[in-house]
Amino acid sequence: IYDEQCYFADPTVAFRGLRLWKRNLQLLVPFLIAPSVKLLSITRLGKDEEGAELIKSEWQLETWLSLPWTPLISILGTT
Repeated sequence: IYDEQCYFADPTVAFRGLRLWKRNLQLLVPFLIAPSVKLLSITRLGKDEEGAELIKSEWQLETWLSLPWTPLISILGTT
C-alpha cells in the first residue's frame, strides 16, 4: 500500500522511498533475532495536492540483535 516515495522514520534514521526501505530491510534482517512489529495506529491525513490519500502508520519494532551480548531493542517508528 506504500507509495514509491513514501517517508519512513524511526529514532535512528529517516528517508524517503520504498526501494530504499526494501534495501535497508535486506541489510538488517541477518542481524534480527525473533523480530516483532506491532501496528500501533493508522491515521488518515487527507489528500495531497495531487488528490492521493495520505496515511500515517505508527509502529513498534522489538527484536534481539545478533551481536555477542544479544541486546533487546525496542524502536518506535512512523511511516
